Amino acid sequence: MARGKVLVTGASGFLGGYIFEELLSSGYEPRATDQPGSDFSIAEKLGIEIIPSNLLDYDSLIKAVKGVDAVIRLGAVFKIGRQRQLLFDVNVRGTENICRAALKQGVNRFVHFSTVAVYAHTETLPIDEESPKGPHDTYGITKLRGRK
Repeated sequence: MARGKVLVTGASGFLGGYIFEELLSSGYEPRATDQPGSDFSIAEKLGIEIIPSNLLDYDSLIKAVKGVDAVIRLGAVFKIGRQRQLLFDVNVRGTENICRAALKQGVNRFVHFSTVAVYAHTETLPIDEESPKGPHDTYGITKLRGRK
């Protein structure tokens, strides 16, 4: 019996496959979501349920979140060449949307993946969540704003 159903947003991205393997080996039942038309081949190969959604489409997120115990929020736009507004929309408003959908559906746990790009340059290592913030690019700024 599975320990719980976990939705992974941004499932077709770099980390998705690693997260699926860890969830499966720990007894969880993953569900994958990402933009319609994304490459879900890793999730398909592992037999994981797939519900395409868009972080900017609240109704699609409600469907993706329904019946899950936890959400792992990986989905983001990070390419520096992307339009600044798209980074703000997905990384800030998209985070707000998935959080609202999770709350509405009664999700018990929410894990938000961010980036070291939210921190100021420092010689002090290791960096942790208490380290000074000071992003230097749009990606870091939007990821910092998306966590509030």
